[in-house]
Amino acid sequence: MDLNADRRREIEHVGTSDSQVVQALQAWRDRNKAWNYMGIDVVDAGSGWALVRMPFRPELVQNNGTVHGGFIAMLADSATGAAVWSTIGPEEYMVTVDLHINYMRPVADSDLLAGAGVRYRGRTTATVECTIYNASTLKQVSAATALFMIRPRKPSGPVGPE
Repeated sequence: MDLNADRRREIEHVGTSDSQVVQALQAWRDRNKAWNYMGIDVVDAGSGWALVRMPFRPELVQNNGTVHGGFIAMLADSATGAAVWSTIGPEEYMVTVDLHINYMRPVADSDLLAGAGVRYRGRTTATVECTIYNASTLKQVSAATALFMIRPRKPSGPVGPE
């Protein structure tokens, strides 16, 4: 993807790329059945932000010929989760508590990009903003905010970063 620096910063929301965060998120993705099923991939990431891509598939289209909003919401939840995940330690896990999304324009026959950035990270919660783009035109198609709960991981509990 060839983006100028200003547009790339806008899409990514924050910061500098970190290859260790990208590799860790890709390993996390490999264990995530939902991401694998939908083909979601990590494009780039750093501490507190992530840029992910979901490929277009005809199965995502509703009767009017556009991508169903539920799939766009899933991508927003995935991107915001990746952004928060990059801030937690191996002794923690996180879970989405609230996701709010606004749809601005329809998408048909195009991959989607989602850039998410952590806006607040406390001890037990994180707030994240996400913008979803048509990957072909780089026009914004929706905006989302998410609230995550961050909890200590029990020895047999959900897996955080390793």
